[in-house]
Amino acid sequence: MAISLRTVILNNRHYCGDLVQNRSETISVTSIKRREVNEEDQIVMENSHVPIIPKEAFEAVQAMMKTRTKTSTAPKKHIFTNILYCDECHKGMWYKANQKGYRCGGNIKHGTTFCLNKAPIREKELTHVILEDLEVLFDTLKDKNFMNTLVMKLDKKKQLIQKELLASQYELGKLKDKKLEYVNLYTENVISIEELTEYRGLTDEKIKSLQLQQARLEEKMQECKSEDFAFHIGNKLKEVLGLKELTPKILHSLVEKITCNQDGSVNIQYSFVNPLQVK
Repeated sequence: MAISLRTVILNNRHYCGDLVQNRSETISVTSIKRREVNEEDQIVMENSHVPIIPKEAFEAVQAMMKTRTKTSTAPKKHIFTNILYCDECHKGMWYKANQKGYRCGGNIKHGTTFCLNKAPIREKELTHVILEDLEVLFDTLKDKNFMNTLVMKLDKKKQLIQKELLASQYELGKLKDKKLEYVNLYTENVISIEELTEYRGLTDEKIKSLQLQQARLEEKMQECKSEDFAFHIGNKLKEVLGLKELTPKILHSLVEKITCNQDGSVNIQYSFVNPLQVK
């Protein structure tokens, strides 16, 4: 998208008589790409030349632009905000009041070239699906025949979780070795300090994600080991179904993530081990 001359002037201190240095820097010694430097790290020489526009006017415009930026395009938060995501581009779904539901934020912001998912998810219908799921689970937990086989099913689930934990621990070990490898490359002058910092930062993010995954798996493992697992889940569901509504607090305690497909179907990942899904 083309940037107008007016926008350039409104964002450049050069036009009010100031000289700004160190506005951008190279990403690394091996790249010609540049990135902007934080404003506090820039070098400003005030009144270095004759201004084109008065400094007071420039500063007044900056204040107005910041105010408009803060209050403009943030999507409205609702009960499924930060828990409902597009399965195509993995962006969060935005609540649209005129549709009484959610649309893919990636499609809304960037169009179909970024994401083809235009499926609207009605809030009322999604709430009904979740409450219906929980009611079926609650009724099933009262079935004696099902309860007799639950322990066996949970034992199988425990074995699957254990495999996931081992795989996660193996991947974590590889990432830690990778961090050490980056240090060795730096000491051998193969990569720069900037590249070392960047690589280690990315690796630390992956390590943190794996550690969170391990924590969730450990919680599910404990649920599988618990003798009164079904009793606790049953009581929790009884309280929720008695209210006949979903509040943000209840939703986040029971549902971990919901993804929406291009055809409008949804996949609900519950935050507890669902006995109906144990294989």
